[in-house]
Amino acid sequence: MKKYSLIWVIVLFMFFGCATYQTPWTATPKSASVSNKFFKATITPGSYDHEKGGYKAFLIAVTNKTNEYITVDWNKSLFIENDKTNGGFIYSGVLYSLKDAPKPPEFVAPGKTLKKFIMPMVKMKKEGQSWRHLPLNAGVNGVLLAVKVGKQEVTEKITLTLTKN
Repeated sequence: MKKYSLIWVIVLFMFFGCATYQTPWTATPKSASVSNKFFKATITPGSYDHEKGGYKAFLIAVTNKTNEYITVDWNKSLFIENDKTNGGFIYSGVLYSLKDAPKPPEFVAPGKTLKKFIMPMVKMKKEGQSWRHLPLNAGVNGVLLAVKVGKQEVTEKITLTLTKN
């Protein structure tokens, strides 16, 4: 009997414990993508702030479609807010105290995908001794992505609309 009770507890935990949290925000589309002959790039809102309400970051995926390395230029890639550019991004590995310093390029090998969470620098606020990432606003948000392919620079605008339900 104890064995069956334990099994039911595990089954119920798996059923209810693995349920996804429904945020009061909607992204339209849920993920936005662009594709050209050099790369495919997709953004998905992520890192939901339950305290302040709203998404704080994008998960970006850049897939190299060429036979050579491509370079993501984070110094020229910009945050889009209300359909206008509004500063750059910060991501894991960048010290907050150096957030405005030039960022190293990221190389993507042929056929490979770069994935990372990126947060708009304009959404950072100092609270006491630490920094806090504020949520994105409702409206058109996204990334103006700058990628170098050989000597050519290619920029692509990737946007989605965030709506509070």
